[in-house]
Amino acid sequence: MTLELTLRTDKAGRLIVTLDGQTLAGPAPLADLPALPALQAAPYDQGRALTRALGGDVLLARLQNDPGRILLLETDDAAAIVPWEFAALEGRQLLACRYAMLRLIDRPGALGVILPWRVEVASARLDQQAGVFQRPMTRKSRWLTLAVIAFGLGLLALGTVLIVALLKAT
Repeated sequence: MTLELTLRTDKAGRLIVTLDGQTLAGPAPLADLPALPALQAAPYDQGRALTRALGGDVLLARLQNDPGRILLLETDDAAAIVPWEFAALEGRQLLACRYAMLRLIDRPGALGVILPWRVEVASARLDQQAGVFQRPMTRKSRWLTLAVIAFGLGLLALGTVLIVALLKAT
């Protein structure tokens, strides 16, 4: 199972985090969150502010009790700018190193029919990554197989038309 957080920014520039339609954290001003240079300079100290903005101890308790321990982040454009992958825990550990943390991006990939949602991985847990990507990769494999078959049939039809045209010309 996964926890899918929805991160939205209101007109005042405040972040509101919801889980299953219920407010988990916020509203917190986006401007108060640390910027990338500060996070890169002190990731563990500054990153705890990101964890608090995502829901803090309530979120961590939910993740600890979740058997999949997968956190999905679905953001609007303003919240997507925040480098959530720097969210840190007490004891100099990043949230994405303890739990699988994925960002859902609502942009079509190279083949929009294949993957309507693209996923960025922010975790080193290969066992969970494989489970998350198995379904989209199976769909992608099927669509690519059908595309290759359709391309082959198109070439066959073109070849047939060319042969018929050459036979009529002679």
